[in-house]
Amino acid sequence: MTGTAHADFLPPDQAFQFQVVSTSQDQAELSWKIAEGYYLYHDQLKVSYQQTPVKLALPKPEDKDDPNFGLTQVHYGQVKTNMKVQPNQQFVVQWQGCAESGLCYPVQRTTVTTDADGLFPAQNLSKPQKLLVSTTQPEANEKILTAQKDELQAIEQTPSTDKALTEEKLSLPQGMLQRLDQWQQKQKGGTLIGAGLMGMIAALIVGPCMSAPLAGALIYVSQLNQPMLGASYLFVLGLGLGLPLFIAAVFGSHLLPKPGIWMDRLKFSFGFVMLALALYFARPLLPGILYLSLLGVVLITCSGYFLFKMLPHVHRSVAKIGLMLLSGLLVYAGGMQLYHVWSQVQVAHVESRLEWQKVSTAAQLQQVLAKHPALPVVIDVYADWCVACQPIEKEVIPRSDVQKALQNVVRIKLDLTHYHPSQDELLKEWQILGPPTFIFLNAAHQEQRELRLTGTFSATHLLGKLQQLQGEQP
Repeated sequence: MTGTAHADFLPPDQAFQFQVVSTSQDQAELSWKIAEGYYLYHDQLKVSYQQTPVKLALPKPEDKDDPNFGLTQVHYGQVKTNMKVQPNQQFVVQWQGCAESGLCYPVQRTTVTTDADGLFPAQNLSKPQKLLVSTTQPEANEKILTAQKDELQAIEQTPSTDKALTEEKLSLPQGMLQRLDQWQQKQKGGTLIGAGLMGMIAALIVGPCMSAPLAGALIYVSQLNQPMLGASYLFVLGLGLGLPLFIAAVFGSHLLPKPGIWMDRLKFSFGFVMLALALYFARPLLPGILYLSLLGVVLITCSGYFLFKMLPHVHRSVAKIGLMLLSGLLVYAGGMQLYHVWSQVQVAHVESRLEWQKVSTAAQLQQVLAKHPALPVVIDVYADWCVACQPIEKEVIPRSDVQKALQNVVRIKLDLTHYHPSQDELLKEWQILGPPTFIFLNAAHQEQRELRLTGTFSATHLLGKLQQLQGEQP
């Protein structure tokens, strides 16, 4: 991602539009309108009064699985909450969010004050001020590991997961199935009572197979708080469950596939789906290269199973063509994963990196620039809490070709992890929306704005910018 900050990302006050409205003399509504492609962190939505946190009843967040920080809770679209107020109270409201395309904004803060009647006049709303969160890396790592551990324990302790891992299929006890089958054969057909009894017995036999998806649908519907919409979803689910039985009863064997060994092969092919899901859930705990390697092997192996085990037992030409296309897609997807692994392995990562001069205030930045008056400069705007910074630090900067290109420039890392008041003016002066941002200065310490990198970027982008910067030097 290249270009200036304003070309690619919204300013924070446009990405997250905050508003406070008094609903009564002792109640106020706080709302954030979140632009499309952006999200707010659930645990960064905070309100304090005289440095004491105010408890908020926030809506339920969504889970976001980040490859670097694991499972985090975020909000999309809009967030609304209410809080109690009194006359002449001053509250500090703060929030933090990111762009999906790879930019993390510093924590935004604003002060709102009630008047003598306990209301929020519009003129009392101050402009958001940037406040940088002070989070040490050990604390962040501990939170990440705790979240990942809780997620995996929740998955492992789910009854449906335990059953799927320990049993090949779900069914009622064999003796009960035989008695139900005998009872069903004794029922007389052609009557409403007989049809009803046969349907009830069939539900008992097939029921365990549908318990997992039905439970998932019920959990989802229970969170909607919309009875009519929830009832519609369950009605459509019932139609979907009953439609195959209706087709089988009306059209018989004309539309149903003929049984054969392909059905047994299809059952085994779902094992590859379970392996892929297991890799997905374990992704935060695996190195990137290992995850891509295993996923590529699973996809290619699944394709081979389709071609050599299933295809010989498929007789319809349309089904054969579809199976061959599916196998081709799996080979392509698996090959792409292995190609990414090969590309990363081929690029050597140096063990000893070049040192960066770390600064965190405007004064420190000016001091470093003054020590190198006639050299080009690269400024890396970074923070420990920046999600988008981690791939750059782990995959781009350590590359040997990038390290070689950085040898002849002054390397400055503007670390925003710990807040300092001068950072507000510094970010405003340089028009920096947030990390990650790479700023390139020529030998006269004038920014080459067309070279600026904002948000996530690849090693190729960075190498191209460094080549342009050093090519312009006399």
